[in-house]
Amino acid sequence: MLSSIPERQLNAINNLLLKSVSTMSQTQIVIMGAAGRDFHDFNTVFRGDERFDVIAFTHTGTQNIGELDDLPNRRYPSELAGENYPEGIPIRAESELETIVDEEEVDTVVFSYSDVSHVHVMHQASRVLAAVPTAD
Repeated sequence: MLSSIPERQLNAINNLLLKSVSTMSQTQIVIMGAAGRDFHDFNTVFRGDERFDVIAFTHTGTQNIGELDDLPNRRYPSELAGENYPEGIPIRAESELETIVDEEEVDTVVFSYSDVSHVHVMHQASRVLAAVPTAD
């Protein structure tokens, strides 16, 4: 069973995201997660909020999403995602993170795991920072 996000963490996430929101367009979001915590965070923070467009969830090769040679086109269902996502939300391989950030012009990547080391979190943050174009 998923526990709710502590109020202090939720407020910090909301404050960070509010600072990055442009009044002209939606903030493009990718949620890296573990097929549970990420969905919970989406439903409690992003679902129904038109300031944000969640482009994709990611999954790792070790997550239990099936035993298939070729991964099918997986999606978080539209019935759960809400009216802003009539086609649902794609669930893409975490190994594609840099491609997703680049091709979709992602503004923010939300790390939504609850049981990983600090080293792992910082490695993922480094991947995201390396994928973001720098200003000349």
